Amino acid sequence: RPLHLKQAGELLDYNKNISPYVEPIVIFKNKNVKHEKLIKCSYFTVEKITLSKSKYTITGDENSPTILVNINGKCNILAEKSITKFLFPETVLLPVDKRKKGNPTKYTLYSNTNCTLLKITY
Repeated sequence: RPLHLKQAGELLDYNKNISPYVEPIVIFKNKNVKHEKLIKCSYFTVEKITLSKSKYTITGDENSPTILVNINGKCNILAEKSITKFLFPETVLLPVDKRKKGNPTKYTLYSNTNCTLLKITY
């Protein structure tokens, strides 16, 4: 079957001004916290959480683990009664607790400095 490059080229609008970048969607924002959804597709979601000397609580996913990637700074993660130091450039896997069906684990992020995290769910 022949390629129809000429016909396909005639259909393109070369003057249309569209940004090649996806605009983030703000999930939550205040003076010290900004939580944005960067990408969402049928396979995964990537969110960015920026903390400035503050705390912020996220909820784990009920069906799949949550991945947190520290891309800048340092913070602590409080899960139930356990505190974990989370430093750049570490990555942590927040597991699914099947015993808590319908009541997923909440994780509180504490930062005494500026910290930026990526939250990935799939």
